[in-house]
Amino acid sequence: MTLIRTFRDAELNAAKHMRSIGISDAEVTGNGADGGIDVRSAVAIAQVKFLSIPVGRPDLQRLVGARAGNERREMLFYSKSGYTRTALEYANAHRIALYTFDTSGTVTAVNTTAKVTGSKGARDVATANWIEIREANAAAWAAEYQAKGTQRKVTESKGTRDATTAKGKVAGSKGTRDATTANWIEIREANAATWAAEYQAKGRGR
Repeated sequence: MTLIRTFRDAELNAAKHMRSIGISDAEVTGNGADGGIDVRSAVAIAQVKFLSIPVGRPDLQRLVGARAGNERREMLFYSKSGYTRTALEYANAHRIALYTFDTSGTVTAVNTTAKVTGSKGARDVATANWIEIREANAAAWAAEYQAKGTQRKVTESKGTRDATTAKGKVAGSKGTRDATTANWIEIREANAATWAAEYQAKGRGR
């Protein structure tokens, strides 16, 4: 018989009970807050309250939040002093297995979900762990792919550059031109072409 004298005793007792109903890898999470989870498994999470008053709905809501969207994980709650009516209604709506325990360590199922949870037998913990790792990797790969896709979209969103505008910008950066010198160079080059043509014609005549 395990006597429950402290909150830590209550957590250890809950983990022991979970292992006895087939959740073989159930372990106490340790000292300090762990996102509202006191006992963790690959297939289930549990919260434990060693209080003198009934557990209310807000505590159950925190357990649902701690599941972090992993719908396959079973949710269990252990209370020394029972549950309020609204807590029972919420638990039934969200399939939370409710249990009570006494100072001798005896655990009693409170609702139908708890009775069904207790009758499931051994869970396939190895497969659950593999699925969890696979999904974590998939989420990481998806995030990385999305980041790269966003980078590509930013680059591609620049579109085709306006070559005319670009040339205009380059031309505009040259500053004021010497129009007189430019005209003189143009005339000189035109005369040179004329003289070359005339010289070539005379050569044929000789």
